[in-house]
Amino acid sequence: MASKEVKTLLKKARDSIRNKEYKDALKHCKAALKLEKNNYNALVFVGVCATELGQLEQAQAAYKKASDEDPSQVLAWQGLASLYEKNQEFRQDLAGVYVQLLQLYERGDKLKWKEISLKLCDLYNQQGHFLKGADILEELIKSSEDEAEQYTWWSQIAEMLTEELDRAYQHLTQEEWPYRTQEDLAKHYISYIQFLLKIQVIKETRQRVLYQCQAMAKACPGSAFPLETLGKLWLEDDDAGDAPSVFERLCELEPSSGVGLIGMGCQQMKNKDLSGALQNLEKGLQSSPQCTAGWLYLAQTRLGCHDYSHAEKSSKKGSMSGLSNVIEFHLLVIHAGWLVECICTRRYVVGVTQKQKREDKFRFQTQSQSLSASSLSSQEVFFSLLLCHESSDALSKCSPLIFLCLHRLFLEAIELCEDCALYHFLLGKLYWEMNGNLRADKSKCLAQFLMAARLDPHYSATFLHLGHYYRLAGNDLRRACRCYQKSFDLNPKDDNAGSHLCDLLSQLGEEDAVMGLLSRVTKAAPPGEGKWSWLRLGLYYLRHNDSNNSVTCFQNTLRADLKDRHCWECLGEAYLSRGSYTAALKAFTRATESFVDICYAFFRTAAIKQLLCIFSEAVQEYREILGPKPDYVPALKGLGEACLCLARSALAEDFNSRAVDHVGEGLHALAKAVEVSPGMSCLWKLIGDCCTVLHPVASSSVRYIAVTVLQKCLGNDSVAVAGKKELLSIGTSAYGRALKCLPDCASLWNDLGFSYFLQAKVSHLSFLDMFLDMKVLKKGVSLEPTNHKLWNTLGVVCGSSLVDNPDLSQHAFIMSIKTEPNNVSAWTNLGVLYLKHGKVEPAHDAFKYAQALDPSYTAAWVGQATIAEIIGSDEAADLFRHTTELSSHTESSVGYCHWICTDLLSGDRIKANKPTPSLSHLPTGYRRAVLNASVAMTKYTDRIRGIAGAYNMHGLLLEHQCLYRQAQRAFHSAVKLLEGDSAEQDLLNTVHINHARALSALGRHDEAVAEYLQVKPLTDFYDVCGLALAYYLSGNIAESYRTYEEALQLASTDYEKACVLTALGMLGYKLKELATAKSLLFKRS
Repeated sequence: MASKEVKTLLKKARDSIRNKEYKDALKHCKAALKLEKNNYNALVFVGVCATELGQLEQAQAAYKKASDEDPSQVLAWQGLASLYEKNQEFRQDLAGVYVQLLQLYERGDKLKWKEISLKLCDLYNQQGHFLKGADILEELIKSSEDEAEQYTWWSQIAEMLTEELDRAYQHLTQEEWPYRTQEDLAKHYISYIQFLLKIQVIKETRQRVLYQCQAMAKACPGSAFPLETLGKLWLEDDDAGDAPSVFERLCELEPSSGVGLIGMGCQQMKNKDLSGALQNLEKGLQSSPQCTAGWLYLAQTRLGCHDYSHAEKSSKKGSMSGLSNVIEFHLLVIHAGWLVECICTRRYVVGVTQKQKREDKFRFQTQSQSLSASSLSSQEVFFSLLLCHESSDALSKCSPLIFLCLHRLFLEAIELCEDCALYHFLLGKLYWEMNGNLRADKSKCLAQFLMAARLDPHYSATFLHLGHYYRLAGNDLRRACRCYQKSFDLNPKDDNAGSHLCDLLSQLGEEDAVMGLLSRVTKAAPPGEGKWSWLRLGLYYLRHNDSNNSVTCFQNTLRADLKDRHCWECLGEAYLSRGSYTAALKAFTRATESFVDICYAFFRTAAIKQLLCIFSEAVQEYREILGPKPDYVPALKGLGEACLCLARSALAEDFNSRAVDHVGEGLHALAKAVEVSPGMSCLWKLIGDCCTVLHPVASSSVRYIAVTVLQKCLGNDSVAVAGKKELLSIGTSAYGRALKCLPDCASLWNDLGFSYFLQAKVSHLSFLDMFLDMKVLKKGVSLEPTNHKLWNTLGVVCGSSLVDNPDLSQHAFIMSIKTEPNNVSAWTNLGVLYLKHGKVEPAHDAFKYAQALDPSYTAAWVGQATIAEIIGSDEAADLFRHTTELSSHTESSVGYCHWICTDLLSGDRIKANKPTPSLSHLPTGYRRAVLNASVAMTKYTDRIRGIAGAYNMHGLLLEHQCLYRQAQRAFHSAVKLLEGDSAEQDLLNTVHINHARALSALGRHDEAVAEYLQVKPLTDFYDVCGLALAYYLSGNIAESYRTYEEALQLASTDYEKACVLTALGMLGYKLKELATAKSLLFKRS
């Protein structure tokens, strides 16, 4: 029964393996092994599944257990062989598995036996067991009758057995084989020559190598191997005469041959072509880094190019690459390291190469001793000489005596060693640093630099100073550019040469050359280096409005120097040009962290906060900048502009007094700015904006703004403080000053015209003044007829009552819409114009277009609400309510309040006679409406203080909230506005009544009585009752009784009469007239 289950499980496992469901197969196998723990097939399947699942140790254990269970079966051994072949950690056991398979296949499958034998032979070769591998191949040769196979296997034996290689290769190369191809012959030659190279211990063997290479070159002319081997041998032996032709032929056959390139570089170095030699040697060593001779020649070439640090590195790499020429390499290491140390310690010595020793005829010790008789110490002169070579800044601080001593020293040095380029260079540099006539004298400074360049054309510093000379003294920018280019080509790591070259190319207008240079340098620069190139590339992109690339460049610049504030500022400018204001703010903030005394970064920080509408913080930043620098015009301008923005924000929120304060601070800052720089149009424009921005504010709120400095700048010292009228006049004058600087600026003409219009509304200017205003506005439109804002302003002015030219106003609005169809302001103004002249339907269409363009534009909704009110639509109140929810607007405020007050008066809206602070005396839907309308009217009366009806409605709403003191002030303001106007007597009577009622609620009954008595005539029943009540509350019972008697005569209903009779009865009781009181009370019942 168990055997059937095992078979079933094994069948399922086999099917799962076929379907590559190895986990399921593994489960079936483990289940089978539980039933029969040594089942051979189950163990083999476990090995297969574990191998596929990466469980190598489990697979190995399963295969081994299966092979131990039945060693005569092949499956487990095959699985082990496959496992070991695919995984290197088991390679050491693979040979034993192959041996077992050979034993199993020997009497059966000959092909498998042959395949395993070849694998075993390869394995032995890899493990270095060449004799065992050769034995296997011999067994294969004995069993094979195919001559091609025998030839192949004998070739393999020849490669494995070093002792037999020579004889075998002689057979293979010298005898004729019918099955040998040209490729086989080249292969045998290569192996034979490699064998000879390994055993070359005597001169005869080396000659045999040369002979075989020459023979192979003749027999196989297309092979590069013999030429490469000859090249390597001749690179080690510098006396070979035919080497140049060999290297040339090698480079023709294989252009990327490392040995060929190294050989060509060696010949170029000997011919003084150091740049070409350096290029070929570097390319060659990339392909052949083990060529010690190549490193030697590269080090020599770099020494010739004054690249001492890389020469030392090349020497060290060469000494580590092999054992040949070790002495020469160690000499170069010492020599190059000596030069590096000398340069780093501000010294210079004449070095000694491996084949040439030159006595240093001008040592510094001798120089110092020769000056011992002078007034200077030898240490001082020596130190000064070191400064001359490396530090121009320190040299410029030396005394004149030091200059004279150095000059004499260099002249003596040149006499002793005329062909030393360095001495000529140092003397020329001394002339350059001495400045004056010596710098401009061609026979002095220029002559020495030219001589140094002729003697050593590979010293970059010489050409760098030649570039300085032609740029500053010779005024030859083209030649200076070529000198900088030469210096940078010689030493690409010279940041000074590269930066001067880039700057000069930019100055010459060669932008493409600048881009090419910077692109090459930045691509080659490793991370954290090439600061000058990344910085200038970023500035290049910034000039060409490529913000993204400029940001990347400046970020790479900061990787090289994280503390450079200029780089942080450049990165901030790049972010700013891209529109990434928050990132720009962080960059400028980072620039200010370590350098608290810099002004520009703080200014840009404030400017960005202003762009981000963080005006309060921007104002604070500007104030901090102006503390140490009160005349810094950009900060003064920024402060004025930020205060103007704060004022506009305050006006939008109806904080009028706050807006006046902000304008005052802004005008103070801008006045100081124009005092320092009176010729800047933008400053005068901002002054005009500050003066005109307060035009919606009531005249009584615009007081005590100090404008003394502005008046002085405008040539008028008569007014020290200004109200609204004077402020608008100053704004007009400021726009005029701005136009003197920019007479063709259309927007300034528009601002000037609108300022005239605002001034006319306040000052009641004459027709001539309005004609001038129109002329100014038309001038602006003529300068820029495509500016929709100019047309809109012209339409507003023409549509006003001061000009009253509806045709021109309509034309202007239509032109504004044509120039900018998505113009919500022009559509709304056109609707107002139509509505003003009774054209309701066109007005409705215009407002509808405006709403479609901007559904949140309040003025358009106000227009629709006004139309609804005109036609008597029930939606008027809802429309006015919606306008107050959108934003604050004077017309929406007064319209909404009117509808709320009207609705409260119509019908039975009030539940109780006495108001409550919680507004519980009103229906639920009206409570929030009264609060909103009251807030809206507070804003309205603060902005517009000349409409009595507004104050009256405001007082009524406040009275509903039991805010009697505020209500009394509102009614009092209405009374003041209406006094003396006989045409408004009815409204005045109403306001007097309301005022009296508020005074009565405050307990000021005598004043309430006085207000009631101001009503002429006092004939309304309820008003008379109010007066009677006021008399009573003030303690005048008799007058109250008399007034109630008058009210009884005015009562029109039984209820009114009953109420009055009750009051009379109570007052009669108070007056001790009990019979009369009793009689009155009986009448009431």
